[in-house]
Amino acid sequence: MKKWILKVREGRPQHTSDYQRADMQDWMRQNEGKLVEVIPRDKISQNKRGYFEGAIIPTYCHWHEALDEKNADHRDMVREMFKTEFNGVTIKGMWNEPRKVAKSTARLTNDQFGAFIERITRYFEQNEIPVPNPELYKSWQDMFATDYPNYWEWLEATNQQPDSLPKILK
Repeated sequence: MKKWILKVREGRPQHTSDYQRADMQDWMRQNEGKLVEVIPRDKISQNKRGYFEGAIIPTYCHWHEALDEKNADHRDMVREMFKTEFNGVTIKGMWNEPRKVAKSTARLTNDQFGAFIERITRYFEQNEIPVPNPELYKSWQDMFATDYPNYWEWLEATNQQPDSLPKILK
């Protein structure tokens, strides 16, 4: 079964590439008269993606002794680890051994991405890693991100824990 992912702009499909457009046109010519199912998909909310990138990943880095939440390479490694462990699939490896590989989170729906975050936060709870409070993260993002470019710098400067309830600070 053929599958394309397109955005709709001004009532028309917007293709990601000329190849995709040509591929879709060829398929439609070959399948003239067939019924086609279109399934709309919600985009992952910026709040959820921001919470994952700006709070969950740095929190894991901060609580892991060998990682630094300010180091972009460390954050990238943790992101890939989370995608492998909590959104991965097992495939047959080069030597026929089972191997788990990361799947992209870009194609997840908003609800699926929320479930992905939930699997990670359950892991945090089971391993006594504080689960970042989304409201506290949002407070930093909305009011203090210009003063403190890093969420953890703000937490340390204001003497807060990542899982605490937000307090209004000026």
